[in-house]
Amino acid sequence: MFIQNPDRIGVTFPERAISDAAGLIHGNPGEIDGECSEKGSYFEKKVSCEMRRTKDNKITDTISLEYELMFDSILSFSDVRENLE
Repeated sequence: MFIQNPDRIGVTFPERAISDAAGLIHGNPGEIDGECSEKGSYFEKKVSCEMRRTKDNKITDTISLEYELMFDSILSFSDVRENLE
């Protein structure tokens, strides 16, 4: 039997990072924006994302996310958050 885990298959950035950042700070994905950069090959790559939460035209949180991927599956995930309020 083959079970596909949709949370770990077909990962796209920055959409995944926006979703993860919103979950980490218990915020709305619409408040999150940022950029991601990829290093490596199709088979193994590292994705770094710098995200920020904006409320009332003010940056309230910064979130740095790092992912290690093999093909499109996330092998590891780390985050650093800073509240600017």
